[in-house]
Amino acid sequence: MALPTIFNAEFVELALENLPQRFRQNVSDNLLIFADGIFLFHNKLSSIGYAIIKIVEKHLPPEIHNQFTIEEVKQTLRNLSYQTQYYFQLDEQLCVGYFIRCKTGKKIRGLYQFCQGRVISAGNFIHAKDPDIVRSPNISIACSLFCTARVKLWQTETWISIDQHAFRQFISRTQMCETFNSIFRDTLHRQALYLLALIKMLKESVPAQRKNRTCQIIRHDFRPAEYRIWHDWIFVIEDNVLKTCYVKQGACEKLYQPLPKQAVN
Repeated sequence: MALPTIFNAEFVELALENLPQRFRQNVSDNLLIFADGIFLFHNKLSSIGYAIIKIVEKHLPPEIHNQFTIEEVKQTLRNLSYQTQYYFQLDEQLCVGYFIRCKTGKKIRGLYQFCQGRVISAGNFIHAKDPDIVRSPNISIACSLFCTARVKLWQTETWISIDQHAFRQFISRTQMCETFNSIFRDTLHRQALYLLALIKMLKESVPAQRKNRTCQIIRHDFRPAEYRIWHDWIFVIEDNVLKTCYVKQGACEKLYQPLPKQAVN
């Protein structure tokens, strides 16, 4: 077998085709084959990565395979999926994984489970049966153009709705926020994980009020709003709806005053 030295989709397909039987059995339940690509279960990248390393050690010289660490292989597999995860409904199971687009051949289709149908990008929407959402209590995915989800926070019986516009703002503003990225790093490869990150931030946030509160009430037509702060983030909640959020790096203390502890829900 001539294994290419460039780690691309062809590399992955050839490596999986030529795995020894014992390694193939280990990874066969961790991936799906489609006519237009290879689906790798997101929580099984380590076992797939180790199998690829074994085949690399067998077919490539030491000066090449010594450069392959498990973390580098996993990161490359994510990169080949453009750092985006996908959904696929397999019978009753909602699968979540990375999808490496390539025109697969007959050999690999015969070695692993071959599926008809199409994968759906999990970077564009949140599936109500997303496994991380299902495992998380007090979250209800909304079937609405205006609302992303409803959540219970701060040990109360009140449901907070997350406005669709606010959620899009949140995702956009995380990209350049050092505080956010230092905590959550670059592991948020689907919208559901952004939602869970937002919920975590809201749970850890503290209530605050604008120091120019009177001016703000007049400017916004006397609509009352609840403000909460998390590091450099400000969340604005009106009538139990998260309406907007923004980042004020280094300015939170100048603009907002935390409420007394007894005011925390």
